[in-house]
Amino acid sequence: MDSGHVKQVATFEKLLGFCNAHGAMFNPSKAAIKPTALSNLLTSAQHSIEAVKTMRTEYDNAVNNRNQAFDELPKFMTRIVNALASTEASPATVKEAYIFSNRMRPKPRLRPAIPSGNANAESEPASTRSISQLDFDSKTDNFEALVKVVSLEPFYKPNEADLKVASLREKAASLNSMNTVVINTQVALSNARADRNKLLYETNGIHDSSKAIKHYVKGVFGFQSTAYRQIRGLAFKDQNVA
Repeated sequence: MDSGHVKQVATFEKLLGFCNAHGAMFNPSKAAIKPTALSNLLTSAQHSIEAVKTMRTEYDNAVNNRNQAFDELPKFMTRIVNALASTEASPATVKEAYIFSNRMRPKPRLRPAIPSGNANAESEPASTRSISQLDFDSKTDNFEALVKVVSLEPFYKPNEADLKVASLREKAASLNSMNTVVINTQVALSNARADRNKLLYETNGIHDSSKAIKHYVKGVFGFQSTAYRQIRGLAFKDQNVA
């Protein structure tokens, strides 16, 4: 969960607070855990956390916008087909249009019937459930195919603005664009998480540096020192979780 990464950065900030309180006495030889390096690491980690939040919001918005558009698509395609069927278009053309429209609807599948001789079986009767696995590219392709059918039909000349061929082509382009935006924001989110994880969990990251700091403080101030007791309970988990 992202909240776990946020907690790691917050705990690291607390650790640096204790280190900075020692002033010049906190003077490790390892470059990666010198005060300036640690301050820069904290700032970079905080920025990476914010970057993930931003990219996740953009990705969620893109997915929600696409879902809304595609949820409305089956009913809209039904309108197109009926508008076509109301013209003098041939039955074959109308049938072809129905094929593409029907592909947008989930197909039911019966659950396996429970054997009557099974005494431990549940009594729930067989029912249907949606097993539609149409991806968004396939849905867009079906819509574009339907648009192609009506655009080649000379009798398809609706007066409704949203059903006109030009509007349908614009909608198809919009659907493709929504798919692209989802893909791009998903990639951006993945990259942001990778950058964050590098700062938190890879070499000289927060997890690695916190261990080195604890060893240094224990070595310089002693195992039973107040300086070490202040930080030994600060937990840093090595969990590279997306």
